[in-house]
Amino acid sequence: MGRFFVTKIYLIRHGESIANTLGIYQGQTYDTVLSPLGKRQVRTLQTYFAGKSIGAIYTSPLTRTRKTARHIALATGIPVQIDRHLLETNHGDWEGLPKAEIQLRWGDLLDAWNKDPQGVEFPGGETFVALQTRVLTWFRQQLLLKKDTVFVTHDNVIRVIIAYLKGIPFWDFPLDPAGVTIVEVNGKDARLVKLNDNRHLQDCLTNLKLHAL
Repeated sequence: MGRFFVTKIYLIRHGESIANTLGIYQGQTYDTVLSPLGKRQVRTLQTYFAGKSIGAIYTSPLTRTRKTARHIALATGIPVQIDRHLLETNHGDWEGLPKAEIQLRWGDLLDAWNKDPQGVEFPGGETFVALQTRVLTWFRQQLLLKKDTVFVTHDNVIRVIIAYLKGIPFWDFPLDPAGVTIVEVNGKDARLVKLNDNRHLQDCLTNLKLHAL
């Protein structure tokens, strides 16, 4: 019988972006740089990952995640690789719009998204079911990894994975910018061992109530 390797998957939400501070929906096409607070947040990841044995670092191709991943690379000496599977939800026509305008134009859909997203289809974007399928198909492939790996990604991507592993509703937990979620993998068994660790952020936590997402 083959020996199972116990490995860790680190899921990192990007640091706070300018759009986050303005209450604007991002996604795949509307991409902004990190805010001043976001820059402070991602620098704390250098301390968090210093001394950790990391085999690979992957990031979504978007600016806000690449800027975040860079600081983990500085701490570990591991180069950053791009993986499009880590992209945020395609929010379609919502991208680039303030949450207040979305509420005016698509109020019922926004309410559904915030309460029970299972049947949601973003106008001009992807369905929630498509997001789940995309993320979980990718995630199951990562269970074969033989080394501790960092994935820098987005709020919705991490939420899909956590909801799947814990069997809990999509919106039932906070995810801080630059927060760390850890999944431990033993063979094909994946177990959530740390949800949204934000202790390293100390005095640079975000006020999540200001964000669109």
